[in-house]
Amino acid sequence: MNRMKVFATKFFLLVTIFVILISAAFTTSNAANAQSPDEQIPSPQLDLEPAELPPEEFFRGKVLSAEQPESIGVRFQRVKVEVTTGSLKGEVLNLDHGGTLTIREDELVREGEEIVLIAIPTFEGKTDYFIVDKYRLPPVLWIIAIFFALAIFFGRARGLGALAGLAISVFVIVKLVLPKILEGGSPLASTFLGIAIILPVSIFLAHGFSKRTSVALLSGGISIALSAGLAILFVNLSKLSGLGSEETLFLQVGQYGEINFQGLLLAGILIGALGVLDDITAAQSAVVDELSKANPKFSPAELYKIGISVGREHIASLVNTLVLAYAGASLPLLLLFSINKNTPLWVNLNSGFISEEIIRAVVGSLALILAVPITTWLASRLLKK
Repeated sequence: MNRMKVFATKFFLLVTIFVILISAAFTTSNAANAQSPDEQIPSPQLDLEPAELPPEEFFRGKVLSAEQPESIGVRFQRVKVEVTTGSLKGEVLNLDHGGTLTIREDELVREGEEIVLIAIPTFEGKTDYFIVDKYRLPPVLWIIAIFFALAIFFGRARGLGALAGLAISVFVIVKLVLPKILEGGSPLASTFLGIAIILPVSIFLAHGFSKRTSVALLSGGISIALSAGLAILFVNLSKLSGLGSEETLFLQVGQYGEINFQGLLLAGILIGALGVLDDITAAQSAVVDELSKANPKFSPAELYKIGISVGREHIASLVNTLVLAYAGASLPLLLLFSINKNTPLWVNLNSGFISEEIIRAVVGSLALILAVPITTWLASRLLKK
């Protein structure tokens, strides 16, 4: 009988959170798309002739020799490369690296180094080859493997579940959310659909099936819905178009159809907030659950009072962590602004890119702040029973 009650509780909470997320997706996406024709930002279409050239092709290669003439004032190398992959495997190419194409000091190649090549066909029937990057995938994969190994070693089953949840989250974003956006769907509605899958999967895989993880799921869904409303309000008040970054400029110029860049900004804000809500909701729910088990005489009001005290410590640490994470990601641009002494500080702060980062940090921090009392209150009522 008790198992049936627990199952019914889980099922009820899952259905509730699903309904909240889906309803929020439709309401907030309609609000985000409710722009007048004058406010719509069209994506410029370039008048290009139909492409008749074959597509570009990428290869890996190994540098056999790299000579840098001393008489040339710019960075330039004459490089001999052996192609190690693809249709040209085994061929040796003599390439000019740098010169008219400006390269940095760290882009110079050395003998024995693995590199990435691109083959670009021309209208004259020839093919031009260029060195585009150094091949760094093997060490990156080793670093990821070390991370996985340590997470499983110290986290055991919980660590393995968290990694599985991470893999599913990435898969949902790459295979579900992004294709729907590129097909012309609402970025906000597509993101809510992804969140409806990511949130329960990541929480239950990382923390197991229990009443307190169900409470964490319900709290996370409510917090995300509130964060969506705040994000829409703040983005509209600050008159952000979503075109503040260089990446969105490439999307605007490219032939990708009509993309709602303001909706894309909102979607990115919510995905960023979702990453930290898992931590705060699961932790707060666990705190209240352990308090209830340690002293069954605690009333819901007493559980809330003690739990919210612990939650304030979480707020203080996580808000600081979140803001520093956003600042760290934008450090090169912040450094550029500090060097440019001719531009007043208020002009820099008024720029679209900085304003977008401020809204991201504020909405993410508010999601954490709101999640603490929501989770604590729900846990003190539901787990006590």
